Amino acid sequence: MLSQIKTLAEELAPRLIEIRRHFHSHPELSGQEYQTAAYVSGVLSSYGIHVQEAVGKTGVVGNLEGNGTKKEF
Repeated sequence: MLSQIKTLAEELAPRLIEIRRHFHSHPELSGQEYQTAAYVSGVLSSYGIHVQEAVGKTGVVGNLEGNGTKKEF
């Protein structure tokens, strides 16, 4: 299982680096992260994750569903 996790992490690394670089090249002031929220929403949606936007003004909630249980982060 550990080797599967390592393989998955290696596969995801380029996309995660791209996302991190986007955040660093488009800084926003605290409480005014509208572009960041839109970007996060788009990324989550592109992976088929149901997104709730404008949570607490600029927050984004992604709902992951699997095996009959629902977790939010």
